[in-house]
Amino acid sequence: MSTPLSYFQSIPWCADSLKHPDFRLHSSSESNPFREATKSNDTVKDRAFIYRASQNANGAESEGFMMMEVGYGISGRDGIAHGGFLATLMDEVTGGLIGALALDHGHGMRTASLNISYHKPLFARGYIIARAEVTKVERRKVWVKADIRDADGNICTTAEALFVMNRPSHC
Repeated sequence: MSTPLSYFQSIPWCADSLKHPDFRLHSSSESNPFREATKSNDTVKDRAFIYRASQNANGAESEGFMMMEVGYGISGRDGIAHGGFLATLMDEVTGGLIGALALDHGHGMRTASLNISYHKPLFARGYIIARAEVTKVERRKVWVKADIRDADGNICTTAEALFVMNRPSHC
């Protein structure tokens, strides 16, 4: 895979988001089963995750975007992206935003609920963008909403997620 920013800067609708001064590239060196399983020219050819922290002290209204070029390897049938892939992508973009913002305070977060709605087919070739926004933070809980759009900007999938921070371990 190429350098994430250089790859997506050549795509006009991605470049617009990348030029915004408040957005930062999030790169994680942690091992991630989703990234490893989808890293090929036939599944996810390249990806970049950018985020913007809001001025809200608890992180509400912060947002993140995962830009991807996907291939036929994510399809379930007839060249349409598999619903399980889309659900996993929703979990990845919502949890990724929480991680980028460090809302877990170093304790880690777990998905408590993830509700997905499929609005229209997403074809398994080309560029897509998944967007997540923190809607509420309350003690150990973080609520996030998300959507996945095709290269034309059509909303194909939406989600609402609830994450719960792990309790600090007492050794």
